[in-house]
Amino acid sequence: MNECWTCRKEFSFEDSNFSKIFRFFVIETPIETSSARSISLKERKINKTALNKKIKSLSNELKYNWNPIFGDINNVEPNIVVNSLKEGLGIDDNHDKYYTEFAYFITKKNKETETFFYCIRCAFAHGAFCIHKKNNLKYYYFENTHIQGDKIIFGRFIINEENLLKIIDYCNSK
Repeated sequence: MNECWTCRKEFSFEDSNFSKIFRFFVIETPIETSSARSISLKERKINKTALNKKIKSLSNELKYNWNPIFGDINNVEPNIVVNSLKEGLGIDDNHDKYYTEFAYFITKKNKETETFFYCIRCAFAHGAFCIHKKNNLKYYYFENTHIQGDKIIFGRFIINEENLLKIIDYCNSK
């Protein structure tokens, strides 16, 4: 079994950026049927291909470390761990080594954008996230897992808070 991240850092809804990010990705998520208050990509009149390009254009790190993985879960889970963090490391203790933005997630063809949002939504909803500061920037660490006996890792992300806010602003401007 792959080592899951340890996410125990404090967070506060009094932080207006955190509240905005949480509200968008969990409550008003662009993923239909994930929330009674969801506002879908279709309702927002957002082209998924354009949004996908926009997300990857936010930073060189996201551009080059955007890794949707297509295939059997049993074959790709180790890739998420190997390509994101070494096994056995909890992010609370070892986050200083890992502040490069990336997105590794298991998806289906033509569902890349939706899966990206869904994985972040699930990480928030299940408390599998941390916020770390590095060089005066906040980085959000997300891990999306599913438990079927062992934990199966579906996605891992490290994204700068500023870029999460840019994604929200882009989606809300349509």
